[in-house]
Amino acid sequence: SNRFSKKSVDIRFYCAKALISKGNASQGLKFLEDIPVSYHRLEYYVLRATGFLYAGKANFCADEMKKAQSKITENTSQHFRDLINVTEARCYVEQQKYSLALQRFQNIRVNSDFYLETLEEQAWVQFKMRNLTSSRELLNIIISNISSQNSEQSDKTNIYFRVRYLQGYIDLISK
Repeated sequence: SNRFSKKSVDIRFYCAKALISKGNASQGLKFLEDIPVSYHRLEYYVLRATGFLYAGKANFCADEMKKAQSKITENTSQHFRDLINVTEARCYVEQQKYSLALQRFQNIRVNSDFYLETLEEQAWVQFKMRNLTSSRELLNIIISNISSQNSEQSDKTNIYFRVRYLQGYIDLISK
């Protein structure tokens, strides 16, 4: 039972998180398997869902998100609530349940850390649904948001170029 001290569980969790975020989802999921049920918190389910998502198992992802939803309390931070919506939306996108994905994405607050990123993802979903006008509108919102911030942050630069790419692609197929 010493094997499952709080410290060993934390180490397993952070190893899993690192592996999943670096693209080794199946190895990360293996680290999570040995964490006892008594340690299954909200973060655990969200991380497992993300691992399943990256491992191409979107159906398992949705199941984990249902478990995560059940762990939400009044003390759950807004950041975690947003993370849950983002993760669940991504599960739905992978399952090609686009309208459900859009519903989840639209629960993200404007001041959320995930806001710009999820606007971009919504633009892609609208594109996949062939709602080119909606996709274009979202892309314009992102571009004006980035332009108004005058930031040199590389994540915003990356989003800007990905948005321009999608815009160009829409323009190309609209002709």
